[in-house]
Amino acid sequence: MNQNEIEAFNAVAECGSISAAAQQLYTGQTTISARIQTLENELGVTLFMRGRGQRNTELTPQGRRFEEYARKWEQLLTETQNAVKKDPASTLNIASTQLMSSYIVPEVYRRLASINSESSVRLWNYHLTECYQMVESDAAEIGFVSTLHFSKDLNVHPLYSENLVLIYAPGSSYADISDPSELDPKNEIYTNWYEEFVRWHNYWFRDQAAAIIETNDIRFIENTITLKDKWALVPITMAESLRQRGLIDYSVIGNVPTGRKTNLICKNSIESYTGLSRLLELMEPVVTGLKGEWIYEKQH
Repeated sequence: MNQNEIEAFNAVAECGSISAAAQQLYTGQTTISARIQTLENELGVTLFMRGRGQRNTELTPQGRRFEEYARKWEQLLTETQNAVKKDPASTLNIASTQLMSSYIVPEVYRRLASINSESSVRLWNYHLTECYQMVESDAAEIGFVSTLHFSKDLNVHPLYSENLVLIYAPGSSYADISDPSELDPKNEIYTNWYEEFVRWHNYWFRDQAAAIIETNDIRFIENTITLKDKWALVPITMAESLRQRGLIDYSVIGNVPTGRKTNLICKNSIESYTGLSRLLELMEPVVTGLKGEWIYEKQH
């Protein structure tokens, strides 16, 4: 398995045909076909469905599973090449979970750019476990995570704390609700935020029908929360960001989990990463402006 084979696979998956992939990569169809065949032989699976007279090429179930890893392979190669070309002291590589990378980091980056900082930020969105793997393997210098996993190699710095609030479409009757017992879980858009929230959710709704909609993609919540009678419980930084954009309303209700923390994970001291101290200074007003509680303590 090599770069050319992965490149050929990704091109065919993206373009939908070998001929289009060959044009994109400026090579012959025979070469593309040979690279795909070699890759399939090495993996021991069929990656694409091929039919006589069939112009488009579709991924098999095994091909769809492999596509995720092939994209990561190509991304990691790009990251490696860029890291070699750039001055490593001027680039801060960050692995972040989706909530942080969607609602906090973009505004922090805009503020960083406005002061003409010479430091650059490279942000990659990963699942929680992947964030740990990226930092532990030195593919990223720091990570932003909400749930802590044991790691003997990493230091943990709590950054901010926030509560969960009830979000809903503007003008909804949910504005009058003050207690979880008044909520119908069949109208919930459910996300597993962290373990304490799962226990809380099971306590309040275990004897009722489960939520019809469950997702781990916060963008999905944005796009569906305005459907009739839908509601969700989300961290207040997300809720406030969406409210400021006029997408939702939210309210604070009683008996909900509090103190959800977002943490910075890294191997070395904060001061050893160029630009990180400045990044955290800019992050504090962004977090507090979204109603989060900044709890980071500088190490002296």
